[in-house]
Formats: sequence, C-alpha cells, structure tokens
Amino acid sequence: MNSGPIHAYDPKGDLFEGLFPVIYSVEGWVRGSYLRQSQNSALLAEMASGGLRGKDILDIGCGYGTTAFAISSFFPASITAIDSSKAMIEMMRFLLLENGDIEVWLIQRGAKEVLGRRFERTAEYLKFFRRCFRQNSFWAESANLKVVNSLLMDFSSNVPFDVAIANNVLHWPVNQLKKKHEEGGRKPETDDCIVEALLKVKTLLKPGGTLVMMEPRQVTALDTDSSRAKNFDKFGSNSNPVFVKLNLTLNRILMERYSIERGAPKDIEMFRTSRMRDLGNKAGFELERMVVIEEPSFIRSVDFYPTIIPINLATVGLPLTEKVKIIREAEAELNDTLTEEEKNLPMQSQAFYFVFRTV
Repeated sequence: MNSGPIHAYDPKGDLFEGLFPVIYSVEGWVRGSYLRQSQNSALLAEMASGGLRGKDILDIGCGYGTTAFAISSFFPASITAIDSSKAMIEMMRFLLLENGDIEVWLIQRGAKEVLGRRFERTAEYLKFFRRCFRQNSFWAESANLKVVNSLLMDFSSNVPFDVAIANNVLHWPVNQLKKKHEEGGRKPETDDCIVEALLKVKTLLKPGGTLVMMEPRQVTALDTDSSRAKNFDKFGSNSNPVFVKLNLTLNRILMERYSIERGAPKDIEMFRTSRMRDLGNKAGFELERMVVIEEPSFIRSVDFYPTIIPINLATVGLPLTEKVKIIREAEAELNDTLTEEEKNLPMQSQAFYFVFRTV
C-alpha cells in the first residue's frame, strides 16, 4: 500500500487533489445527483444544438467523467474534457481510457482507510461506471475522447467546438479571476468576472455554438421567483438539521482537540438569475433558456451528509490520519444525537441550467 502523503490542496481552493475525486465518486451510488445533472446538461445541449451526433464537444470541468459519459450517449464526433485538477484527470483517464484494476488503484491511494465501510460499494460503482461507458456506441466505434489537465482560462484549441458544457464548474474560474485581479490591486465585481469567464468560453466555440452551464443552489440566487426561493431556503442544506448538526460536531471536535476554528458553510449569490441574460449578452451570448430543477434524491439526509465529511475537512491543515479519526468520530456522534424524525429527512437539491448561443 502507498504510505506516502495524500495531498488535499490545489490552486482551485484546497479541494480537489489526492483522494477527493474518489470521495466525490461516493456520491454516484449514494445519491446520484452528479450523474443526473450531467444527463440533464447533455440533454439540454442535444435539444439546443440540433443534436450532438457528429459534433465536437467541450466538457469544461470534467471531474472523473460523469458529463463526458452523458455526452457520449448522443454519439458525438469527439469529446475534449478539461479539468484543472490533476487528480480528477488521472482518475478519469484511468476509469475511461485504461484497463487497470480499479480496486487495486483505489487501495494504493489510501481509499480503503478514508472510505471505510463505503469502500466496497464505491469500488463496485466505479467498475460499473467503466463498463457502462464502454457499452456506448461512442466507445465501440470511435472513442475520440481527449482528456486534458488545464484551467479554463489557460485552455486553447486549434479547432473550435460546436458545443461546450460546463457542469457545476464556472464558479471556479470566476473565483480564480476575482483572486487574480485582487492580487493585482483591483477590486473586481463578480459580474465582471462572470463575463470574463463566458468570453473565454465563447472564444472556444464556433459561430452559433451552444453553451450549457449548470450551477447549484449553493452559488446561485433565484431572485426572479421569491416564493420558490423561500422554499429552496427552507429545504436547502443550510436548513437541514442533519447538515447543521454535522457541521457543529465537526467544529466542536476541531476546536476542542486541535484549537482549529472553522466557520459554517454558507451559500453565496454568485450567479443571480435576474442578471444572467445581460451578462451573457455582454460576453456575446444569447440566453435561450433557463431551467431550474428541484431534485429529490430519494435517500435520507443522514445517509448522504456523512459521506462528504472528508470534503468538509479539505482546507483543515491536519494529517490524513487525524482526519480519518475525526470522520469516524463525527459520524458516530451524529447518529447518536439525531432524532428519529431527523434521521428520516429526505435529501433535496436545486440545480440551475442556463442555455446560451453565441451571437
């Protein structure tokens, strides 16, 4: 087994390196939101572009491959998948383009220790993920899949794309642009950074090309429908007692044992639905459609939120061995403090899809 350090830091915000792609894959079999969101984005792109068959598609922020998998179902000519995380790219290449033993690959990266009782099910899910992808006609007849480690703002292509899909990712380059400009002595508006990111995507598309972007409730404000927004707040993560108690437990353990202060997660209003048409126009896009989907997951909150404890601890400067101890303790304590009603609360998330066309 690999006994070397497992790094949990990268330029995107101390989140996606080391084991974190594997931890994200646990969501695939526990809740399945990323797969559903990828399928929704691909279907919207299929409808908006007149069909993905025979076209060149750019998958921005590809992660471990859920969106590329969804795109491949429509038999495009090619898929170019980019992500700024080396670990995500390594995992996607291994799952979709290579033939190595998935369980051995996971064990070598320390996944068994971190995932604990969820290891076997995660390994089986990833094996099934690979098999399903390779049943697609895209894999059987062309498999023209290119996987590239690159920031969006640094990426270039000699050949423009027909369609770009940015699934749960554009908030990253927007944050990176804000940080870059602030370090240069500027105080940029968030809207200006959104336009800058959209302008970059436009340079990668053909005239009349399609962009489908999806962002979650955590970074999106539904300020065009106040009554629905109130319901989102009522049933969102930050109002869910399982999520609240989990974070209180983590914060208490960190403070009492390690004197580490950690704030509570908060939603931010980066993408405001009332502004997206205007921001798209400034970047040379026409907003053709906005779709807001409430996604019940048909699982209990208590079965999902503990799986993301390692992600909650991503920016905490502790050795992996200590984080594993915290994970085990927090999950056990959470189960002891929840009422039966709280244990049976369902999961719900909200996803915002924006369909743009270049003008």
